Amino acid sequence: MHNSIPRYSLQRIRKSIPAPPYWAGGEFLNLNGRPYLKNFSEAIALLGNPALFEGLATGDLIYFAVSAVEAGAFACEDREIIFASVRERPRPRPHAPGFSRFNDQIRTFLKSRGLGEIFTPTLVTCPGLEPSLEAFATTVTRGPLAETKYLPTSPEVHLKKALARGLTDIFEIRPCFRRGEFGDHHANEFWMLEWYRGFADLDLIIEDLRELVQSVAGSACYPQVTDFAALFRQEFKFSLTPATTRDELAALASQRAVEFSPADTFTDIFHRLMIAHLEPAMEKMGPLIVRNFPPSMAALAKITEAGWADRFEFYWNGLEIANAFNEVTDAQEQRRRWEGELSERERLGTGPLPMDIELIEALEMGLPPTGGIALGLERLYMAVNGVKNIGELSLF
Repeated sequence: MHNSIPRYSLQRIRKSIPAPPYWAGGEFLNLNGRPYLKNFSEAIALLGNPALFEGLATGDLIYFAVSAVEAGAFACEDREIIFASVRERPRPRPHAPGFSRFNDQIRTFLKSRGLGEIFTPTLVTCPGLEPSLEAFATTVTRGPLAETKYLPTSPEVHLKKALARGLTDIFEIRPCFRRGEFGDHHANEFWMLEWYRGFADLDLIIEDLRELVQSVAGSACYPQVTDFAALFRQEFKFSLTPATTRDELAALASQRAVEFSPADTFTDIFHRLMIAHLEPAMEKMGPLIVRNFPPSMAALAKITEAGWADRFEFYWNGLEIANAFNEVTDAQEQRRRWEGELSERERLGTGPLPMDIELIEALEMGLPPTGGIALGLERLYMAVNGVKNIGELSLF
């Protein structure tokens, strides 16, 4: 075959379906004595004179001259070796291709729901002040000036600035970074989805989330909604109210043999009860949205008329997947909440971080009632596909 005919990768052939003749390029694979051409996640059987495949080894990068396609196999007339591998190439982890397609599916769904995609900075003044999280810092120089910048633990701050500039229905899918996060469900770098609805509350965010889960997992996967008061009644026969004290929660922990220290706060003891009892019970309930947090755990959520923190978390298959808020929109309340988070960071030893005063100034210009949610995309994929380790979703 003449060298002037076109050359394609398998993925390009699959998309454009050209008519032979052409050169098809990929990785040679010898599977139980049968030759294949492989490119990432697909493999095509090869037909031809056995001499055409002599001397080839799995891992060789090669072109084959395809004269015809017969029953899904390439009929080949010639070969051209690009690189003779000395050993088999390390394979991508099994879920990496699927996770890439999953992100595309998520993006398409969000746009179909009327949300517009925006892009926020990767070097930021304030990475997010959540007390338990450590950020990565770097130094940015401009001539003689040097400034500390951070990689975002969440894009929340800049997305809220966008809302204050008049955008109302927005989302972002981006990598986020958290220092010291290792484990089956944690990584230093991971993919975060956040979306916000202006002039809306958590009911619309729940509607979005339910339809999102069904779009990627099927109509049978419909997250149910409960609240922490109901879970405490069910699991502990305990009446949790907005006025429940630290000592009352400590007494419950003692009754249930959950260890805690005298220095532990209400939130510390609450989390210990969650890990020891509630999360194992919730794992059996299917996809579950849990609303109405104790007011001391409001973070950046408004307080309801009943006294609860107006936020929810989404759990599925033993994973905490998303965290949503009826967002604080008052500038001075935002400042007060941030000051509380900085005090908690000092107590936990997670280190000081700066506020982003630009967000305070943006809120002073006015922010509509807003519902917002942060969702870990790897964790959602893991829950849908039964994956146990987050590392299986990464190429590297």
